[in-house]
Amino acid sequence: MDATAPGRVEARLSRGIGVPVPVPDVWGLAFRQALDTARLGVPASGDVLLATVAGSGGLGRFVPAVRLSPWGASFGSVMPYRSTRGPVLVSARTVSGAPASATTVGQARELGRTPWILQLLWATPRGPWRVFATLTLSAADGAAVDRADLRFDPLSSPPTGAGTFAWTRALRKRSYRAARRD
Repeated sequence: MDATAPGRVEARLSRGIGVPVPVPDVWGLAFRQALDTARLGVPASGDVLLATVAGSGGLGRFVPAVRLSPWGASFGSVMPYRSTRGPVLVSARTVSGAPASATTVGQARELGRTPWILQLLWATPRGPWRVFATLTLSAADGAAVDRADLRFDPLSSPPTGAGTFAWTRALRKRSYRAARRD
């Protein structure tokens, strides 16, 4: 986050719980950095997983929230990353183009026509949000937005310069193993 540079990302948008449409679900937005490492001078990569949250302030930033679609949603890391300055949360806010469809086919169609532009923000658990990057997501017409072959793991591959806490690894480990078996 301290050394963001233009680069490509791989991303996946998915229904977190996996209940059928039209039942609301916790939406997941995951992406992997693929930054221009020549500009940064160090290898840069890592997985970021965000989920729809109840809000950006107070306890809302820690509470997953169900939604009909990603449109109008706040996304957050819920559990912090470890930095040299202490715990850090990551959030994403829509600037424009969020998909309104609750189906992956509809979302792919929408993202094929209009890119989804998000601000990426960071904060300490109780601090104000600060913008650090812009993320633009699009899909080729008909491309899947929830590809089963594209997996992310922030426990073994956190963003460059960040880490995870032992307590977050313990809480997440079982659910990530189960998700990879599906």
